[in-house]
Amino acid sequence: MGGNGETKPRSKEEVLAEIARAREQITWSAQALRSEVATRMDWRAHVRRRPWAFLAGAAAVGFVLGLRRK
Repeated sequence: MGGNGETKPRSKEEVLAEIARAREQITWSAQALRSEVATRMDWRAHVRRRPWAFLAGAAAVGFVLGLRRK
């Protein structure tokens, strides 16, 4: 690429190859995002990591609901 700001026109094949690369990158990114969302939304994994916190939370909710019924 020269310093004069001129660019060479791309061929149809170059444009199609660039589109194919972009589609592949989008597909890969979407799969990675899907995997990340599934991991973060897995409540079972969160409970396995912090069982005492969830047990305390469940006890607190049960206590509050028990007070409201009286």
